[in-house]
Amino acid sequence: MKRSISLSTKKLFIPIVLSIIAITFFSIRTDTFSSAANYATILREMATPLLISCGMCFVMASGYIDLSVGAIAGFLCMLASRMIDWGLPIIIVLLLMVVVGTMCGLINSIVLHRFNLNPFVGTLAMQNVYRGLVWVISYRYANGSAYSVRITDPLIKELNGAVIIGGFKIYYSLIAAIICMLICQIIVSKTKFGMNVYAMGSNLRAAELTGINVVAVQRYSYMLCGAMTAICAIFLLARSQCATTTLGSGLEFDAISALVVGGASAMGASENAGKASPIGAALGAFFLYAVYNGIYKLGLPTAYQQIIQGAALIVMLAVDGILTIIRIHRKQMAFGSDQEQALREGS
Repeated sequence: MKRSISLSTKKLFIPIVLSIIAITFFSIRTDTFSSAANYATILREMATPLLISCGMCFVMASGYIDLSVGAIAGFLCMLASRMIDWGLPIIIVLLLMVVVGTMCGLINSIVLHRFNLNPFVGTLAMQNVYRGLVWVISYRYANGSAYSVRITDPLIKELNGAVIIGGFKIYYSLIAAIICMLICQIIVSKTKFGMNVYAMGSNLRAAELTGINVVAVQRYSYMLCGAMTAICAIFLLARSQCATTTLGSGLEFDAISALVVGGASAMGASENAGKASPIGAALGAFFLYAVYNGIYKLGLPTAYQQIIQGAALIVMLAVDGILTIIRIHRKQMAFGSDQEQALREGS
């Protein structure tokens, strides 16, 4: 029997085709786009949001969302800068960043569950909380204005480096993103926890009735998202070499955009609209950052990046909705045909 390709797999072709179109267009329009150095830059740029996307995959696939990840990343960077000033060993600082990031994810989950909040509104509120904490622990002059302190630790600088293979630079942030992407892909597609995540996103009530501990799955999903955000924050800090009050701003939208362009459904893990996956996030992130890079190469204002990001989200959400309507209609037609056939056989 011929095995049909799932909708989620089919939707992976969308960012691939879009990336080919973008690469072709910008390669024709600019002389510097199609070079090894520029592709290395694109991959480096997409690595940090991809790390968050890998964690966000579990949250979105289970039917939730987290708008606080950018603020959490900024908070972790500022906290790390403070801990370095306190004289803590850098390894301890990095480990504590992951621990605190995981706890931030746990706090988000508890707040949403205990107060029965809408995930969008709840995590938006937590975004303000974490961004406020950044200001509380930031470096400030006597007049209250914030300033940044440069981080000179050798290990932090080393994390911003790269390995050169065949003349091509592969940054450590990209290596970390690829490793995390593969691990998260295995977890979400090959483990019981991953199946439970998709079951929740498909139908929360049905998942609960089948015995899935939906509260635990939600909690672990947010904790994984927090941990991946912390890893992103480590490389964000390594690249900026300092912590500012605006660090991490907008990362949540880049992470969500990468997932949606990569085939994730805005309605969880619906079979009618596709499922979030780390591989899809990687393809989506590459397309977005190839476009961002191309816009920069053309000398256009950075505002066009936001326009492209918003347009890509609208188009993918529209495609998502259309596919859902079509597949539901087909199922209804098939069910009606089966019922009619059963009635004929009965008569």
